[in-house]
Amino acid sequence: MPNYEFFCTFCSRRTEKRLKLADFDEPQQCHECGNVLRRVISGANVICDLTPYMDGNIGHEPVYVKSKQHRAEILKDRGLAIL
Repeated sequence: MPNYEFFCTFCSRRTEKRLKLADFDEPQQCHECGNVLRRVISGANVICDLTPYMDGNIGHEPVYVKSKQHRAEILKDRGLAIL
C-alpha cells in the first residue's frame, strides 16, 4: 500500500497515511479537527545504489559488486544475463 501525505487547511496539521489504491479517491478526515484533508505532493522514497557489497550468487566465489549496473555487466560478461 502506498503512503500519501495530507494537509489540513483548518488546523495546519500534516498527516501521512497508507491507503489502498481502491481508497485513493475517498476523502480523508483530520484526526485533530475532523475537517477534510488535502492531498499534498511530497518527495518520493529513493534507494541509492552506492553501497558496494560481496555477491555470493553470481558464481562459486563471492564477487565484489560496486552497483546494480556493475552487477548487470558482470552477469553479461559471464553469459548469465537474460536480455
